[in-house]
Amino acid sequence: MKYASGRSLLPIARYWWGRGVVPVPMYWKSKRPAFAWGQWAQRFPDWREVEAEFDTRLHRGIGLLTGAVSGGLVVLDFDKVLDYVRWRRRVDIETYTVQTARGFHVYLRMQEPPGRTMMMRGGEIKGSGYVVAPPSVHVSGVPYQQWGDANEVLSVRNIEAASIETTLPEIVPERHTGGLPDIPQAVVPESKDDVVAKIKQSLPLEDLLRKYTRLIPSGPGGWFKCCCPFHDDHTPSM
Repeated sequence: MKYASGRSLLPIARYWWGRGVVPVPMYWKSKRPAFAWGQWAQRFPDWREVEAEFDTRLHRGIGLLTGAVSGGLVVLDFDKVLDYVRWRRRVDIETYTVQTARGFHVYLRMQEPPGRTMMMRGGEIKGSGYVVAPPSVHVSGVPYQQWGDANEVLSVRNIEAASIETTLPEIVPERHTGGLPDIPQAVVPESKDDVVAKIKQSLPLEDLLRKYTRLIPSGPGGWFKCCCPFHDDHTPSM
């Protein structure tokens, strides 16, 4: 499907909606939702609401909300093929999988979902927000497409049951250069909480963000807003 209008995506949206997953229209060749979907993250929408948002002749992609509202849908976002292959060698899991422009999205339903997006070795565990789904097209022109024969989303208990290794957050996206300053091994505490506290102390968040985006003062109390450096954001949303 080279070009897809919102209306042509209605059967796919209906398929996911019927399986308890919230579909959202996306702008064409973009990771940006085509409407404010925040209310749907709090409640599962009626089909007529979904149908109305997809009812357009304009080119559209499709995204799926993750988390509790979609029945505990969690997507393992592997940035690189090699990381996905290494994980597949460790686990015997057959579930709906999508090949992306760079890696793979592995769909799972978790009885104990993380409730937020977390970092894992090789990518992210998307337990909140959304993912772009087939037959959407990446900004590079590469289509999202199903990988393998599994059509159903496998249900597992939690992250540990999927043999996923979580890591400390990697603040700098791959498309940027640079990163966190090296912390000498001799002074790294054993506790992960202590490591996070040390990073916060040695590298204030405002100083880090100013390297990648413009901070705009937002009210009293030292608050700022900015364009999120982690996705294609053109208006301050963070």
